[in-house]
Amino acid sequence: MTACPASITRGSDPFGRDSTVVLADGRVVSSWSEDWRVECFDRHRHALEILKMRDKPARQLRLAQLGASRGAEYRRRLEAAILARWQAARATVSA
Repeated sequence: MTACPASITRGSDPFGRDSTVVLADGRVVSSWSEDWRVECFDRHRHALEILKMRDKPARQLRLAQLGASRGAEYRRRLEAAILARWQAARATVSA
């Protein structure tokens, strides 16, 4: 799984380094928190689910549903994750 992009600020983790992240809902949490892990996992799972869909209207509908239920920021981050995975796959095929 790739790193989960987000707005990163300073905080602290179990190893004494400073790292906090801003969740899609606006909360600032430790990058070691369960909330962050769940958000990253859900975004990864949803990105793979959408990329497997063959029908463009179905993909757009699923993005709209997730945006409505989880918010515009979650949808923006999900779209970025989908695009990054799609571009990586295209680069692998082209190489």
